[in-house]
Amino acid sequence: MTANRIAFIARDAIVHELGGSTTAANNLLTVLRDHGSEITVTITSAYSRSPRLFFRYKVPVPDGVTYRAPGYLRIGAWFLNPFSPRAWARAMCRFAARSSLMKPLSGALIALFGGRLVADAWDLSPPTRGEIKLALNEIESFDPKAIIVNYAFWGPLLAVHDLRKRKRVILMHDLLSARIAKFLHSGLPLDCPLIEEDTELAWLNQADYVLAIQKAEAEYVRARIGAKVLVQPVVMPIRNSGRNPNPFRCLFVGTNIRPNISGIHWFLDSVWPLVLDGNPKAALAIAGTVCNTVEGGHTNVSLLGVVPSLESEVDLAGVCIIPLLVGSGLKIKLLEALASGKACVSTPIGVQGIEDWAPGAIDVASDPEEFSQAILRLMFDDELRSRREKGAQELIRRHFSSDSPPAQAFAASVLAEDGSG
Repeated sequence: MTANRIAFIARDAIVHELGGSTTAANNLLTVLRDHGSEITVTITSAYSRSPRLFFRYKVPVPDGVTYRAPGYLRIGAWFLNPFSPRAWARAMCRFAARSSLMKPLSGALIALFGGRLVADAWDLSPPTRGEIKLALNEIESFDPKAIIVNYAFWGPLLAVHDLRKRKRVILMHDLLSARIAKFLHSGLPLDCPLIEEDTELAWLNQADYVLAIQKAEAEYVRARIGAKVLVQPVVMPIRNSGRNPNPFRCLFVGTNIRPNISGIHWFLDSVWPLVLDGNPKAALAIAGTVCNTVEGGHTNVSLLGVVPSLESEVDLAGVCIIPLLVGSGLKIKLLEALASGKACVSTPIGVQGIEDWAPGAIDVASDPEEFSQAILRLMFDDELRSRREKGAQELIRRHFSSDSPPAQAFAASVLAEDGSG
């Protein structure tokens, strides 16, 4: 095997969404590449229970990383899977989910394919035999020193005996069972299958290394499994736009996953009217596919959808908001806003993983009144907003730079050529 080769195995394409998990995965690939690794990414969607009919590049793969999607025809930025009945069935189920009139069709298709089809947006079921066979063939062909899998449900692949001679790594993203428990506690419908903690820990224990995205989850998992648990090195470059933002303009960015949907609906219903009472000139821009779940007509609210340049929208904003009520892991969009030097207001859920560093950099509020007042203070107090902007980038410099302790520990352990970690 070749010491500097790494095989990255993922079910979903890490180029088709602008969400935090995509950013985290590509960020990790960049760190690995910068430490001299040769990386091949293999996407197994065509052989999964949730094959996509098509997807396209929305996010570029880091330079120097080879990207493969077996089972798909590639035409420019598009990847097509037109000859798979299950891909067509899943696409029709996803379409039917938006229309009550189409729900009988969705139910019929799911019944027809049974356990061989997952129509949910987020498929966290263990890999199929086809996925495992594909992954093993790719690994044998590439002959990497290390294998990194995207999410804990890949544990059954890492349990294959022949892979024990290689370093086996799980990119956890977040603790799925804890995330599900928070959904259940909040009374919100699940956006993924029910996963028990014991099942998830058993998956994680098939790895030699588990990469948690924040310290609290790393400590929790470390006490419960035999694998070595590290905090994933998230590296965020400082970005200065040189543009003058509008202090009265707020921005929320998110994909149409349940935490973002519930969060922005809470904000629009409970917080935004209070902000407008204090500042009728306040404006809110919402970017990303979460806009598909928001009705128009809210006062001074613009639904931008997927924008050509997210950086331009961030540059225009005076305040970035993270109004999440449920969730786990680390909020990448918050880090991106901080790296751009933005004053941010977040719920306690939004700052999970960096709560100890939030004072002086992020305003944290847990109820509508506190949240609206924090926004209004930043809108009208230029000196306070300037301090938060400087504090935001200082937080990134100290904890999310390429020479930060998590990045150094990662390089020393996972990429150590002697395999000792």
